[in-house]
Amino acid sequence: MNPKEEHVRGTLLIIDDETEILTSLMRQFRKNYNVLTASSAEEGREIMCREPVHVIISDQRMPGMTGAEFFRKIKTEYPDAVRVILTAYSDIEAVIAAINEGSIFRYICKPWDPGEMASAVEEAFRHYRLINSNRQLMQELKESNAALRQEILKKEKAQKELKQHRDSLEKTVEERTATLTRINRLLLKEIQEHRETAKALQIAKEEADAANRAKSEFLAHMSHELRTPLNGILGYAQILKKNKDISESQHSGLDIIERSGNHLLNLINDILDLSKIEARKMDLHPRPLSLQVFLKGISDMIRIRAMEKDLDFRCDISPFLPPGVLADEQRLGQVLLNLLNNAVKFTEKGRVTFQAEAAEKNREKQKKIRFRVSDTGVGIPPEHLENIFSPFRQLASRTGKNKGTGLGLTISRNLVEIMGGSLSVESRAGEGSSFFFELELPEVAGPRPPEKDNRRILAFQGGKRKILIVDDREENRRLLCDLLSPLGFEVQEAENGSEGIEKAVAFKPDLIFMDLIMPVTDGFEAVMHIRGLPELSHVKIIALSANTLEDVRRKSMTAGCDDFVSKPVHTDLVLEKIYDHLKTEWIYEEEEKEKPRKQKDYQRPAAQILHELKKMADMGDISALRKTARELMLEKKEYRDFAEELFRLSKSFEIERIQRLIQVEECTD
Repeated sequence: MNPKEEHVRGTLLIIDDETEILTSLMRQFRKNYNVLTASSAEEGREIMCREPVHVIISDQRMPGMTGAEFFRKIKTEYPDAVRVILTAYSDIEAVIAAINEGSIFRYICKPWDPGEMASAVEEAFRHYRLINSNRQLMQELKESNAALRQEILKKEKAQKELKQHRDSLEKTVEERTATLTRINRLLLKEIQEHRETAKALQIAKEEADAANRAKSEFLAHMSHELRTPLNGILGYAQILKKNKDISESQHSGLDIIERSGNHLLNLINDILDLSKIEARKMDLHPRPLSLQVFLKGISDMIRIRAMEKDLDFRCDISPFLPPGVLADEQRLGQVLLNLLNNAVKFTEKGRVTFQAEAAEKNREKQKKIRFRVSDTGVGIPPEHLENIFSPFRQLASRTGKNKGTGLGLTISRNLVEIMGGSLSVESRAGEGSSFFFELELPEVAGPRPPEKDNRRILAFQGGKRKILIVDDREENRRLLCDLLSPLGFEVQEAENGSEGIEKAVAFKPDLIFMDLIMPVTDGFEAVMHIRGLPELSHVKIIALSANTLEDVRRKSMTAGCDDFVSKPVHTDLVLEKIYDHLKTEWIYEEEEKEKPRKQKDYQRPAAQILHELKKMADMGDISALRKTARELMLEKKEYRDFAEELFRLSKSFEIERIQRLIQVEECTD
């Protein structure tokens, strides 16, 4: 290692009254050391008071104080500084005396050799480092000895304590052995009890799992068995309602059939939803949703029900809501409709209010949306507030009538929690209730609302289209045949998967409606077989099933189905799926401009009845108008045509036309 690297931090003090010597030595050593200079012993001592010095080179002969005298003075105060003296031969005796006293490390005679001077300085710095190293080692040795003494004292104390413990150890061992023997017996007994408990718990768990599986299988089976006849009931009700030749009373009867069927279907869905939630199998399917259109559709449905009960329905949807959000439309709609239907059901007079607004005031970055449903109904007593979200719990309305399963609020609360919110309630008995929750709905580009065409479909444009219906229940096959055949589709039927495969090969359909649960060969196996036939690779397959579990839907897609429709099927949905997969262009019935029926076409009621009807119409009492129209249809058959027209107009809330109808009759009578 060169001197520069080894002594880069060393400080060298040079004291000489001759400037030339100071300059010469500084030039020689300043590259490798921190060099300080002084022209006298007093100046050198002042420097040493200010900063540490490792090696000192001092001239012997200086005015005021010699180098040897200076070293004797600083020896005690700065014992670590290595001292080198420059001397002429005439001063050698004084220098040797100083060396003998230990004041000087080395002397160098003038004139000196630069190499000798460099070696002397390097040796002096090595000596300094050695002194410091030895001192550090001595300090460490002293500390080590002190620690060793402490350790010896601890060991002596420990040996003393050990001797005391040893004296009583035998007795302690005997006592502990007896205690441990007793504890071991207790532990063995406890272990055995734990094993028996664990075995019992395992058996109970297996029984609970088996019960849950049995419950799920039972619910799935019952759902399938109930949905199958509902498929025919609701399907034919929808088909028959499109017949223009039926009377208003028949149309009203079909409405009742459809509403009753949908009510039963909702009960089934509620029970299945609760089962899914309890089994933690409820999945969300968020998709881009046009929020304003969605909320308007919800409010329009409830407004009609509120008007039927003469309730004031207020809808307050903030214009600052994002146009599009990512949400599960079905589940969010299920919660809102449930809360709004409850509000209408338990409110006999007053109003129902539906609000949707941004929960954050920053409209530019809003994502969290607050929904609130309030009413002026019966309210909830404080003692019942904690139980309203429990399953199968209901509060009676003022009429004393309970409708539904009592599952709606339970399912709604769980669905809101699954969507990341919390459903809360504020209520006072006799004053009304308010249910509200907030959801974090990511903002997306709003999808364009679909344009729904309510005109009746007569046929489709283009060439021949073939559809194969595979279902083991004849009524299900006949329903789809009666829906599709009149539209011009060429339809064939198969009653199981094997027959479906054979007919698919021979018939070469464009689309297959495939039931999934069938004897002989089920729909899953049939679909996989068809997908393996190159000549049928173009065929679209839509699964039909009364089992609405998500696992069944996924399994059908894995097998090769293009889409899934749950039973009972909705006829409009069936036609929508055909349009999606076959790209059919429908031919619609042209709407005829309704011609006012002439007064002579009706047999008129008495003037008193017409007067009462006019008062109802002027008051906008739709419910009373409908009720009177029904009574006339049932009790006064001679007024049937008049009553059916009145009922039809009241059903569509056409007050002005009702007033004109009644006014014409009144003036003519």
